[in-house]
Amino acid sequence: MTSRARRRNQQLIETASILQRIDSTILWITLGTLFVVPLIFGFDNFVAVFSELKLVTLHLGAGLIAILWLWQIVINKINAPETGKPSDFDVLSWAAKSPGRWLIIAAVLWLLSQVISTILSPLPIISRSGYNLYDNISLFVIFAVVARKFRTERRLRLLVLVLISSGTISAAYSLAQHFGWDPIGEGGGRSRAWSSFSNPINFGSYMVMTIPATLAMALPKRERKHLWLGILAVAVGLQLSGLWFSGSRGPYIAFVTGLISFGIIAIWIGQFKAIASSG
Repeated sequence: MTSRARRRNQQLIETASILQRIDSTILWITLGTLFVVPLIFGFDNFVAVFSELKLVTLHLGAGLIAILWLWQIVINKINAPETGKPSDFDVLSWAAKSPGRWLIIAAVLWLLSQVISTILSPLPIISRSGYNLYDNISLFVIFAVVARKFRTERRLRLLVLVLISSGTISAAYSLAQHFGWDPIGEGGGRSRAWSSFSNPINFGSYMVMTIPATLAMALPKRERKHLWLGILAVAVGLQLSGLWFSGSRGPYIAFVTGLISFGIIAIWIGQFKAIASSG
């Protein structure tokens, strides 16, 4: 019995180590995908079958995440102790435990509506490929892993820093485009900048997401805050300039709405003094 218990404990330790490595791999693949995809230029006919390298990278990253996550779930199921009781999972009871779970249910329903719409489409092959179902499934995988895996302060900080970094680099490149310099794409000297997004509206929409994330990093207290605020001020300035040079009315309206919402949320959670001191 003692040797069997030792083998069992050793197996549990090895399983926990494997699960931890898978979890870390999922984390870094997610962060890498979120950083790289916005910075990749949408070269047409660069990769066979798919039309843009940006989409191929998104699909590849989401596919790797899904495979590793399923592997992790299977290992957990295999090593879970058998209780002998039938499963009585209730969706409503599960969702009632946390308001955030209703958002997950809404996202699942949104994805199911996309799948049903594709199945009922007169031309399913067109609805299934490129900019539609495949892309939405990939985005859903990214959303799900962020909602499920990024629960600690460290991981959330890494996620925000990735958004800030990619957003600032994209914005800096859009400024170069605005003044006529674009050695990679075809956006140099145009009236509306689009950075690496091939569309000014898509680029402006990404700035709408990264600007509040950059502002949020000014709220926590930290050492050498003035230096950190200076770096954030440069990042916000570049992103605001990129948003302005995108010339997209939709992102303009979304930015104003998001900024108002950001202020209301910050005041609601008691961060008004932090906003005022960081202003």
